[in-house]
Amino acid sequence: MLSHYPKIPIDPLAFSGMTFRVRYPKILDEVINSNLYNQEIRARLHNLKSQLDTLVVKRIHENDPLWEVFYADYEEKNLNDLPFFDAEVYLFAYILHLTDYDRVGTDPFSTIKSQDLEKNQATFDTILLESKDWDTPDFVLGSLHGNKSDLSQLKSAEELSIQLLLDDRPQLLHDFECATHVDMILDNAGMELFSDLMLVNHLVDRYGHQIKLHIKSAPIFVSDVIQSDIDNLLSLLAAHGAKDFADAITNKIEQEQIIVQANPFWTSPQHFSQLPVDLITPHSLLLSKGDANYRRFFEDRIIPSTQPSASLIKYLKHPTYCIRTLKSDIQTGLTEVQCITLDSQEIDWKVNGTRAVIQMLH
Repeated sequence: MLSHYPKIPIDPLAFSGMTFRVRYPKILDEVINSNLYNQEIRARLHNLKSQLDTLVVKRIHENDPLWEVFYADYEEKNLNDLPFFDAEVYLFAYILHLTDYDRVGTDPFSTIKSQDLEKNQATFDTILLESKDWDTPDFVLGSLHGNKSDLSQLKSAEELSIQLLLDDRPQLLHDFECATHVDMILDNAGMELFSDLMLVNHLVDRYGHQIKLHIKSAPIFVSDVIQSDIDNLLSLLAAHGAKDFADAITNKIEQEQIIVQANPFWTSPQHFSQLPVDLITPHSLLLSKGDANYRRFFEDRIIPSTQPSASLIKYLKHPTYCIRTLKSDIQTGLTEVQCITLDSQEIDWKVNGTRAVIQMLH
C-alpha cells in the first residue's frame, strides 16, 4: 500500500527545497569553519556547497548491496531530481567521501557536537536532579523533549515549545510491563542522547529489560549518534558532577544489560520495509526516536496526515512506538479535526518542531 503514494520530492517551495537551499549550505559552512581539515578538503567542501544545485550522483560505494538499488535508479542523475530522503542520505555519504572519513575517521560534525555538549553541561546536572522523582511516563516525555535538540535544524531547542498531538503512553506503559527486550533506534547526540540514556537506565532498573541501542556506523544528518558520541557524553558526565549516572550506564553496557549496536543499514538509503532479518531483536518492543527514522517507516512518501499508520506498516513484526518532534512533511494517524485546526494555526506545523507525537504504529 505504501507504493500507492509518491515519494516526497525536493520541491523549491517546500521544506525539502529550503533544506537544500538554506540548511545544508549553513551546515557545510560550519564544517568548513571547524578547522578539522586541511586546505584541500576545505576546498572540496566549498565546491560542494557551490554545486548543490547541479551535483550529479556518482558511485562512491563499491560492491555495497545496501546501495545497489540506489545507484541502479539514480546514478548520473542530478541530486535535485531524486526523492528528498534519497538525496539527503547521498549528500551526507558524499560529505564523508570528500572528507576521507573511511580512512581518517574524523567526524565532520564533531566540533558542532562538542559545542552542543559544552552548552548543555549544566542542564544535564539539573535534569538528573529533577528526575529523582520521575516515573516511567516522565522519562518517556523527557526522551521526547530531548528530540527537540537536533543540530541539523535552524532553530535551537530553547526556541521551541511542544504540543503533543498523539500520546500513546498508556499503551506503551502496558507494553513495557510485558516486554523482556527493548530495541531503541537512536536519533541525535547531545541532549537527546542524554535523555534517551536516562530512559533506558530507568527501564533496566524498573523492568529488568535488556536494551539494544541502534546507532549509526558513520556520521549522518549532522547529529545522529555514533559510538564516539556515547563515549564523549559519558566522559563529560563523569568529569562534571554526574559520575554516578555515567558509571551506571557504563556498568550496564559492560554487563550487556544495554547493548550498543552499529549497522550500516542506518546510513543507507533503504527504508524499514527493507529491514535486514534479525537486525531488531526477535520479540522485542521497538522504540524509534526522531524524524528521519519516522520517515523511513513510511518510505518518506506523501501520505495524508489522517491516514492510519497500521495499514501502511504491516511489514513490521514488533510492537512499535515512535517518539518524535515533527520536523518533516509526514505524519500519520491524526483526526480530520486536528488537521483542519493545525492548518488554520500554522501552515508549517509539520516541520517547525513545535508539535510532537508518542505514537503506537503496530
